[in-house]
Amino acid sequence: MSFDRPRETDAPPDDLALSGLRRRALAALAVRLDLHGLTTALTSGGLRVSNPNAPGCCPDNPHPCDLITCKAFALDGGRLWFFTSAGDPIGPARHVAEAVTYLRDRLVSSPDAFGVRKALAR
Repeated sequence: MSFDRPRETDAPPDDLALSGLRRRALAALAVRLDLHGLTTALTSGGLRVSNPNAPGCCPDNPHPCDLITCKAFALDGGRLWFFTSAGDPIGPARHVAEAVTYLRDRLVSSPDAFGVRKALAR
């Protein structure tokens, strides 16, 4: 055991199992999002999702993106849910298709993604 920095293996067994479930849920979400043309990266902080085909808001954010987490949701009896980086609940982790629809719409349905601003500028 490390005294200066806790390791993942220092966590209680229940926490380790839960972290495995969270990671598997995020990995399943990543596979489905990749099929829809979104870019994903599983990180220690969650699942980074971006749309490389749509412009972002600023130079620091060249494409629409979000960091999705998976954690227990008290209002649903502690079941695992997906959450946005703002902490907004997306849906239960067992309903991956609903989460894909939500994220695809959120990251694709911008005016620039469909050329609306270009059409209005003509």
